[in-house]
Amino acid sequence: MPTFTFDNASLVPFFSDAAGLFTPDSKGYAGVGYQDIEAICENLVAEFEDSGYVLRLAGPVLAIQQLLEAATSLDGAAAVDNSSVLTLFVEPETGEVTKVFGPALFANDGKVVIRFGKNFIPVTTQGDRVTVGDYTGRVDFESGESSEGVYLKGALSLKVSHVDGEVSEFVIPAIFPRGTDLSPRDIKDSLESGSTLADFLQSAQGGGKYVRLADLEVGAEYEIAGIDGSGNPAYGQYRIELVDGRIVSLNQALKVKVEGLASAGLEIASRHFAGKYLRILKKDFKGGKNYVTAQVINLQPVAMGAARVAAELPAATPKQLPAAEAPKPVSFAENRLAAMRAKVQAKTPVAADPLTDKYDAIPF
Repeated sequence: MPTFTFDNASLVPFFSDAAGLFTPDSKGYAGVGYQDIEAICENLVAEFEDSGYVLRLAGPVLAIQQLLEAATSLDGAAAVDNSSVLTLFVEPETGEVTKVFGPALFANDGKVVIRFGKNFIPVTTQGDRVTVGDYTGRVDFESGESSEGVYLKGALSLKVSHVDGEVSEFVIPAIFPRGTDLSPRDIKDSLESGSTLADFLQSAQGGGKYVRLADLEVGAEYEIAGIDGSGNPAYGQYRIELVDGRIVSLNQALKVKVEGLASAGLEIASRHFAGKYLRILKKDFKGGKNYVTAQVINLQPVAMGAARVAAELPAATPKQLPAAEAPKPVSFAENRLAAMRAKVQAKTPVAADPLTDKYDAIPF
């Protein structure tokens, strides 16, 4: 059973010699469409004799198309922008493709979607289970570690069957906002208590419900709705909840202030902070980390000109796919991975039969 993880190590090699085919925007990003992928596949088949090598390069990228077909198989009228099914990043100085952003789970207007480039395909969730088209899998959570500290990771494992009996496994990452300090246990406890996965994921449109102080605007003031303790108050994971619905992780100075009061109870803490404003004074970036100076203030009505910021959350509502009664195999007629396999197999020369060649060489 082939397994596709859609990480940089799997996807970047396919585009290593194809950066010149794309025109990145001012930030270095470029959308990749079906035609782009097929053109690169044709070049690979023409260039390399080793069919196994070609399939190893093309397999993960073509599997993205296969997954997209499975995700939209229940809705034949689903609008898919075939010109952007994934996104790559081209280094401005070298012109090399160094990052490829494949399918991943995001939140969009309170629902979970799989993002394929410019396409946001809705899925259904129940706890840690996610249904994509006809297929249901489970999201596993774990802690990772980087130079910035411990962070939360998650991935959906989805097995999709095909009409010829082959089964593919897709491992689709779940994207959490930077600075999320929730643990795998926190997520599982919250989901079992009735929270939805969309509450914790990064927004597909940028931003998200959980944000860092460093994501807020310097000089702005954000109205506070109260204190959020959904992370795990037993471990002191309190946050400030803004009136626009976002929840802000705290720096050390604010943690001392918020957690000291929250220890007396969330209701008392929320009453104390509700109606006040979070003011962002300055940001510094040192040693690879953001340092934000912020304070909680009472904003007087006479303070004209103060920036009362309430950033809008994504308003677009994705079309929800209907529920399926029973899984149906994805047709290989629509499976570009199978088509690629057929191409390289057709190109591979048939091995000569040494016995036949031996007798043909005898001069009777």
